[in-house]
Amino acid sequence: MKRKLAGWNTAQVLVLCALAGCGRDSGASLYADGQAAYQAKDYAKAASLYERACVAGEMRACTSLGTMAANGESGRKDLSWARGLYEKACKGGDAEGCEKLRSMTAAAVGPAPQATLAAPEPEAANTPPAAPLPATAHPSFDCATAHNDAERLICSDEDLARRDVELARLYRRARDHAADESAVIAEQRDWIALHRNACTSKHCLYRAYRHRERELEDWLP
Repeated sequence: MKRKLAGWNTAQVLVLCALAGCGRDSGASLYADGQAAYQAKDYAKAASLYERACVAGEMRACTSLGTMAANGESGRKDLSWARGLYEKACKGGDAEGCEKLRSMTAAAVGPAPQATLAAPEPEAANTPPAAPLPATAHPSFDCATAHNDAERLICSDEDLARRDVELARLYRRARDHAADESAVIAEQRDWIALHRNACTSKHCLYRAYRHRERELEDWLP
């Protein structure tokens, strides 16, 4: 079906999914097809697939579609729609969606905080900028849109990527069990911005993930 879905509302897409049988289990497949279409620069098809995957419960697709909406690649530039998609993705446990939502919010109200709670890296001051790292691993976020040193390091290291996926699962469990879900979400956003993204070495990232794992475990019964 080549009909463009980017302008459809959620109810219409849900009806289509009900007819086509695109349930939650098909979300990952739709997302993968959307990624392939996007890489081929078939943006109309990518937006269609991402939207179907998002409705089917694939939160990474919600984030990707939000980015297309923010960039005007979905047929129209719609920042309000993009924000809604990022909010849905973040609430569903996608760390990249949370980061993009935070960046959008910061752009609207002022610059993001410059302070960092991560321990300083003693060698960082004299270390030249590293060359771009190839994305060889598969963390919980889309490495094709990695936009800082921390994310690129995670995407280049299988063990760090595995830790990221495990942390994303732990984060979802913490949200499910927490009496105040909004507090867990706020903590995660702050951890991404002020701890994880402040790292410029793998050692720092391992330390940040261990620290966050202990924090999330405190929310579990």
